[in-house]
Amino acid sequence: MIHIYISIGLVVLTVVTIFIARKQGSKAGLYDLYVEASNLAELTAGVPAFCSGIVSAVPGQPQLVAPYSKQPCVWYSFILEQEQLHRDANGAETTTWNIISNQAPQGTVFSLQTGTSSIQVNPASADIQKVQEYQAFVDPADTQGQSGFGAAVGNIANMLSSIGNSRLRVTEQYIPIGQQLYVGGVALEQNGQKTFMNDRSYPLVLTTRSKEDLVKIDRRSSVVGYVIASVFAITAIVIALAMKG
Repeated sequence: MIHIYISIGLVVLTVVTIFIARKQGSKAGLYDLYVEASNLAELTAGVPAFCSGIVSAVPGQPQLVAPYSKQPCVWYSFILEQEQLHRDANGAETTTWNIISNQAPQGTVFSLQTGTSSIQVNPASADIQKVQEYQAFVDPADTQGQSGFGAAVGNIANMLSSIGNSRLRVTEQYIPIGQQLYVGGVALEQNGQKTFMNDRSYPLVLTTRSKEDLVKIDRRSSVVGYVIASVFAITAIVIALAMKG
């Protein structure tokens, strides 16, 4: 009976792995359609493009500061984790980190500048990859200084830390002012100005990786996924044949 459950589990893993591999392959194919543009002023509205420039603030837009790294930025997000120590029967100790809160991304419209040309970018719902990261241990009291959602995080942290002496760790991702950034997506007309924004057909991606690197990584992940799926499938078949024998 246990062999049947193992075979079913392997079949499920095969299907899930193939789905993920296909998704990665599709992303690579989609990024290939983005036209690399060096002159932001010549971007055609509605045409998927991939370009790079320096991040700068837009006058009149909200100014953000990443709450833990204290860096002026245009987008940030963070997770708060609690340390948990485990001891086995032999007294050996292992550590795991459990997420106790996940800050929803906060972003503001910013400008991407290259030479004398620039274009606005709305980071809402964008795929953020490989940006600046800040990680540190924090005191529960430090989270109390955050406003809004951060205050709630402080309350959760205080509650959990009262259980024991476990540490809290924050991992913050952010896009700072002055960052060299790659932007891929579609520039649409908004308030009379071309603005990169998320689109169902051509998702907006903000990253420090070049288009070539993104395509390579996703294609490599897709190939690895198919290989793993093949291993799962072959193992399931071998088990099934052994059961018949």
